[in-house]
Amino acid sequence: MKRIKVSNTNYIITMPYRHLAGLDFVEYQENSATASARKLHEGEVDLALIPVAELAAHGGYVGLNYGLASRTGHGTIKLYHRVPLEGISRIYLYQGSSSSALLLRLLLKRFWSFSPMLVRTPDYVTGDMLARNEALLVLDESPVIPTCEGMRCTDLVREWYRVTGLPFVALVWAMRPGALTVKQHQILNRALQQSATARLSLARPVTVGDDVKLKESEKYVNTVRQAFAYYLNSRIIEGLQNFLDMSADCNLLPACRYRPAVYSLFKKEAGSSVAAMPVWQILQNVLDGKRLDISSAVRLARKASIADLSMVAEQLRSKVVIKPSFAVQVLHQEEHLRDKNILESRLQRMVESGIKSLRFDPQNSRLNKIEHYETLFHKIKERYGLFIEAFSVGQLILLARRNRISTQEAIARLVTAGLDAVSAEGGELLITTRMREAGHTSFSAEEWLRVVRWVHRYGAGSCCCLRISQNDSWEERFVHLHKLRLLQDELPGFRYFFTCGESYPENIELHLRITLTARIFLDNVPLLQVSDFDSQKINDVLQADTCASRLAVKINSKESNYRRALTAVRKNIWLYDIQDEKSRRSSVSELH
Repeated sequence: MKRIKVSNTNYIITMPYRHLAGLDFVEYQENSATASARKLHEGEVDLALIPVAELAAHGGYVGLNYGLASRTGHGTIKLYHRVPLEGISRIYLYQGSSSSALLLRLLLKRFWSFSPMLVRTPDYVTGDMLARNEALLVLDESPVIPTCEGMRCTDLVREWYRVTGLPFVALVWAMRPGALTVKQHQILNRALQQSATARLSLARPVTVGDDVKLKESEKYVNTVRQAFAYYLNSRIIEGLQNFLDMSADCNLLPACRYRPAVYSLFKKEAGSSVAAMPVWQILQNVLDGKRLDISSAVRLARKASIADLSMVAEQLRSKVVIKPSFAVQVLHQEEHLRDKNILESRLQRMVESGIKSLRFDPQNSRLNKIEHYETLFHKIKERYGLFIEAFSVGQLILLARRNRISTQEAIARLVTAGLDAVSAEGGELLITTRMREAGHTSFSAEEWLRVVRWVHRYGAGSCCCLRISQNDSWEERFVHLHKLRLLQDELPGFRYFFTCGESYPENIELHLRITLTARIFLDNVPLLQVSDFDSQKINDVLQADTCASRLAVKINSKESNYRRALTAVRKNIWLYDIQDEKSRRSSVSELH
């Protein structure tokens, strides 16, 4: 019997599922719910207990009818606050929140009448650290609550039950069709049944030092027995589907139908009872403003014609811009900024030529004291008012390490000094195994996203990209884009998206197909940019004709005459009907 990798969540309330570790064909592991979803998305595990939000985001999984649900309106998702709900201006989300954050967003958008800022925060934040008009979203699965004493508590699951009268499902066991044989599924099903009746096993491990006595643990287990369900019966699945439908109606998730694993008499593998959606229907859903899930996006990329993809991408572009624009950015290397007189001369010529954007590319080996960059950015901002883009995520991490400060502090100081945006370098494909292959060992995909999240939170921007490589699968590409879309939903800050990688005659169609479907999938990033536009490159020309919102070029700071360089830029793009976004203020648009 083939071995399978199974990922359970490392929560107290899902401990009964540890029974799966005893199966001889199971390689068992425990992770956070979001990490389990990532591993399932990226093919590192075959079966995982994942948030229902991630089930809908993928769209290609089938469920085993087990998970974690609240059937009576008592839940573990709590909002702690000091003032009435309407007076809350900011809510801090715990790290790793997925379905709980989605439930909060749904209640805010559909049932409540206020719109606070949502900020993901480290797990060590406690109630006494909050301002009066701030609130904290907590996964409260402990018998005692030491962090939020004396505060009001709103049980979000109880709120869901109050407005719908239906159970709430937070987690579900999911897999790809065909991941299990019939025999494996039968054995797993028996083990899951045993897990569902093993809640008393929670009493022993639910202890936090000496704070939780056995009596409190037993009381907690009794609450779990009465309020929570592990088997998803028809009533619970109705609640799950209702939650997915409402979230899709509010455009918080792609539309999704929960599909249990089924088997045929002749093909003894787990499959699906629902046929794949036709390509024309997927395209129509996109035009109707509905979100793409990963599975539908993969089908679209493989099956749709270039003409249909171009038509949809053009429709989406027309909603953002009337005509594509062009932007010019002057590129400065580290050594260009060390001579004060040369730097001031070049910056002055930039301003006189109407260029408003500066990109600074430091070398890792020459990363300096952070005070050097703070002083430099402050002077440039104060005297010239230029838009400053500098540093990659890896360089921010390295700079913080060399200055013995946290990355968060480094970002805060640089943004305060005048940093406007960071580059997308290192985030070309946020798939763990692919990043290791590419040599990105100094940071993980999750760390890249975490650093960019801090950049956005402090008010600076960034850009995002996707590499073009024939070695990457379609699913890997859209899992990467899903991560970017999630971050943009949470903390908008991606100003534009672009594709990167070498273009060859044999991969022109692949390049265009990737770009078009990425434009369709990333529905919350406003612009698609052709970076380093060259009218002699066919891929650049095709993107400009079909989906690009902006054509961008870079001028090296060594150029002796910026006006002459700008004339060459205009000649490069004269065939295109281009508008200047800020022509009333300067001869060249800023790069945002």
